[in-house]
Amino acid sequence: MAWFSYVLLHFLNPVLTAVYLYVFQTQGALKYYSFALGLQNIMGVFTHLLFPNAPPWFIHLYGENATANYDMPGYAAGLTRVDVALGTHLNSNGFHKSPIVFGALPSLHSAMAVLSFFFICYYTRWYIPKILMFSFVVFQWWVTMYLDHHWLSLIHISEPTRLDVIS
Repeated sequence: MAWFSYVLLHFLNPVLTAVYLYVFQTQGALKYYSFALGLQNIMGVFTHLLFPNAPPWFIHLYGENATANYDMPGYAAGLTRVDVALGTHLNSNGFHKSPIVFGALPSLHSAMAVLSFFFICYYTRWYIPKILMFSFVVFQWWVTMYLDHHWLSLIHISEPTRLDVIS
């Protein structure tokens, strides 16, 4: 199930969302979605270039003090379990040959799912597509961490400290 969501649905989600917006929604929805999706991917690349980070699998394999570089091969992490179960090396070979060794922060797998969810919620009144997309977003969040490809990132907002004025 994790492989199906992380690999297959990740590529099908934008296509299916685009088809849905084109067939069932107002003219122009697909244009805005395509622009937002393209901009999101460009920003993901810039974020990755400005803030490179190693995924959890790197820490598990090499330790916290290891230096990450792009000369090392990629690793399929949790997807290797799929290779073992199916008796293949499809995921492992694919990740080893990929020029993108480390994923982006934030996860573009999650970002694409969330963007599609926002567009579906904005353009449709029907509840079933909204519920399906929300379920996909939550499942995609879980999968990115379950497969050891991305970190859980939470923003913690603390209360400001109160300064007492002494008079």
